Amino acid sequence: MKDYRITIKSTVDGETNEIIMLGDVFREYGFTTVHYEDEDSHDPTKIVIGDGVISIARTGEMNSVLTFEKDAVCSASIVTPFGEIPLSVKTIDLSAVEADGNVDMSIDYVTEIGGNSSRFNISLRAEKLGAPV
Repeated sequence: MKDYRITIKSTVDGETNEIIMLGDVFREYGFTTVHYEDEDSHDPTKIVIGDGVISIARTGEMNSVLTFEKDAVCSASIVTPFGEIPLSVKTIDLSAVEADGNVDMSIDYVTEIGGNSSRFNISLRAEKLGAPV
C-alpha cells in the first residue's frame, strides 16, 4: 500500500527537475527506508537512511547502489568495450530529518567521470497522505 506522497527535486549543474509519485516509508532496525517505483519504467528504488549515511538502490534493467556519507569519496570504474572510465563521487553534505511521520532528505554531491565533473543536489520529501501540508 502506498501511503506517502514522494516529492523528489534534483538539480544538476543548476538545472532543476521535480517529480511526484506515491510510495512507502518503513522504519526497522534503526533505519528508515523510503520505497517507490519510477513512474516511467516502474523500476523500484529503495532509499535507506541511517546514522549519517544514505544509500540509494535501484533495480531493474540496470541495478545500482550509491552510498553517501559526508566528506566521503567513492571511486570506481565504468567498464566499456573501449576500456575503463574512472568515476568518483564526493559527498559535500547530506541531511535527513523525520518529523510528524514525514521524511525530509537532502544530498549534495559532485561526480567526476573521465575528467568531467558535475554538481548534484537531490532533495526528497516523503509526506504521509492525509497529513496537513
